[in-house]
Amino acid sequence: MTTDHGPQVFTNFGRDVQFQARHAYRPESEAEVLEALDRHRGQRIRAVGSMHSWSETPAETDVVLDLGGLRHLDVRPDPDGRSAVVTVGAGCRLRDLLTRLHAQSHFTVPTLGAITQQRIAGVVSTATHGSGNHSFSHYMDRIRIASYDPATGRARATDYRDGPELRAARCALGCLGPILEVSFRVVLKYAVSEEIRRRPSIADILAEAADFPLQQIVVMPHVWAFYQYRRRVEPMGLGGVGMRVKARLYRWYKFLGIDVGFHATIKALTAATAVARWDAPVRWFYRAVVPWTVLRRFRVTDESTHALTLRHDLFTHTEMELFVPAAHVPAATQMLRDLIDLGAGVSKDLPADTAQRLTTFDLLTAARALAGTYTHHYPLIFRRVLPDDALIAMTADATDSYYTMSLFTFRRPGPAWAQFTHLVATAFARLFAARLHWGKYFPLEPAEYAHLYPHLPAFRDLCRAADPAGAFRNAFARRALGFDEPATAPTGEPPCTPP
Repeated sequence: MTTDHGPQVFTNFGRDVQFQARHAYRPESEAEVLEALDRHRGQRIRAVGSMHSWSETPAETDVVLDLGGLRHLDVRPDPDGRSAVVTVGAGCRLRDLLTRLHAQSHFTVPTLGAITQQRIAGVVSTATHGSGNHSFSHYMDRIRIASYDPATGRARATDYRDGPELRAARCALGCLGPILEVSFRVVLKYAVSEEIRRRPSIADILAEAADFPLQQIVVMPHVWAFYQYRRRVEPMGLGGVGMRVKARLYRWYKFLGIDVGFHATIKALTAATAVARWDAPVRWFYRAVVPWTVLRRFRVTDESTHALTLRHDLFTHTEMELFVPAAHVPAATQMLRDLIDLGAGVSKDLPADTAQRLTTFDLLTAARALAGTYTHHYPLIFRRVLPDDALIAMTADATDSYYTMSLFTFRRPGPAWAQFTHLVATAFARLFAARLHWGKYFPLEPAEYAHLYPHLPAFRDLCRAADPAGAFRNAFARRALGFDEPATAPTGEPPCTPP
């Protein structure tokens, strides 16, 4: 029998979402999950993972299930040894899945995000992505979810294997019930070559997407320098001992120079300037220091796990991520630059072209109100994401790739950050058909973006059919997904369109 640990307070990674649950469980098996559901029938229930998120997806609940105990792993290779089907428990961290998978086989996951701290359920529930491929959720062939039988009211486990039900489960934000385990195909281990080049414009980088399909783009604010991480897949073992030594040295450069050194400097600068309310040192840092720290024209090849990941999670921060169709990226980048320059006080007004675009949707007054109120202090990170076969994933129903644009703050989010990000999110949704990452800072309401998700009504219908009482839907589901349910527990307790 699983133990009720009583009332507990939960805080997310960004420390901007905190909530208290009356009951908390850490089940060690599927049977214990179902037991907890039966025990609390009629109450709101949410599963939590590593809490590495910034939206309110886990909040406002009576019962929390910490699924960290569900971390089993089963690898079944195909007869030809070229692929395998992996079944993994929802509570297994991505880093642990990689470690165990690599130790047991010559396979790895088909795509990989920038960090590996999340648990599998969270990775799948929010369609977490990497660079140059589909999201992790896209590859799920089977998702096993705990819910209630609509006929009997008893807890049960259901396998979603095909059809619209699987497409809903691939990015469900917990609204179908707690994920218990997933099954998907893995690929042979591969290496990634990387070389950083400074390029004159974002358009030059986008034009080379076919040559460097895993590329990542870093845009330095205030100097507006564009750096292209030229990445492509390479065979494992390429280059012998010399390349392996070079790769090891590069890992240390990334860890000490970027993961620790760069982020510690940003954290110190933002803390000092927050007290002095003077952001000139931040702009000076990007103009005078950063250009000398980027290791350019240094080509290195390393295992995909090391090449594609970073550790910016070592320092508390908040992130909003926009998914912009590839065709709109140049114009969206220019608008972001104009808004950041205005917020920092570098420019006194917006250029005529940007002002005209914002006027179209009556956003110019709000944009001009940013002047001198906010200095962006972190690089803009762009990554390419291919279309996903899911109902409400951020790249669902796309005919072309999207590019994510990540906005970080290493300060505690305040009014200036909220004003800036809300304007950017609103303008980008209307002008560039941009979608927000469900698991990150999410300031929009359904009326502002619902037109971008043609299958959102179907998704809501499937959730209501699977969970008529709304046990697994919370305030975020009502606010962000448009579920028209009461805030109490189930028992009483012409805009731009995507390409």
